[in-house]
Amino acid sequence: MAACKPGQWAALVMAALLLWPAGVPPERGWPLLLFNHGYHPNPPDYGRNAHGGNDRPGDYYRGVTQAFVDRGLVVLAPDYRGHNDSEGGDFTERPDAPLYYARDSLAALRVVESLDGLDRSRRYIMGHSMGGLVTLAVLAGVGDVFSAASIWSSMAPAGNIMLPVDAGVPLLVQHARGDRSTPSSGSAAIVHDLQARGITARLELYEGDDHLFAGQDFERAVARDLAWFARPVLPATD
Repeated sequence: MAACKPGQWAALVMAALLLWPAGVPPERGWPLLLFNHGYHPNPPDYGRNAHGGNDRPGDYYRGVTQAFVDRGLVVLAPDYRGHNDSEGGDFTERPDAPLYYARDSLAALRVVESLDGLDRSRRYIMGHSMGGLVTLAVLAGVGDVFSAASIWSSMAPAGNIMLPVDAGVPLLVQHARGDRSTPSSGSAAIVHDLQARGITARLELYEGDDHLFAGQDFERAVARDLAWFARPVLPATD
């Protein structure tokens, strides 16, 4: 489909992965993690297996989503428009695509949060690589629905990709010093900017060069996220 002109609206059919923890839910329900995935060089192939079938979130991100659901969080991972079988492929070619993906991420959240069994005082958001920009854009618009946020190996914001100036959501930023896909200097700049605005932000750097953490660094990054999410903060609003 063609991209909408200013002032026009079009409905897009999009999909997402929703994972629920096993076992008995907490009395107040499961906490929810909205996970924003990174850039895919061929968006229609996002989340597909070697045979072309849907297997979201795909092998690359399977360990990330599984790690958090295994630790008791409901995990929501939107495809974004133009990814996998979701409509709106023309948007993937736009330089401001992360802003549109942020709309998709929020739309998925709005659908899922109406389900029973969720603790609406514990909503978290996380993004990797380009998904870091998507996460920042979501926070800039409606950050007050989240208790805490995390981004891994984020791209540096540029142009009309905004930082969460008003939301004030505590943000943990994690990055490998030797990452050749997205320089860690971008994450350092994000944290410096937020701290200058009085927003709680922390930068954790790793000595490796993984763009997506692996091995002990992966386990450490997940543990740091969980500890960050568990910080005593004001509950998010409904």
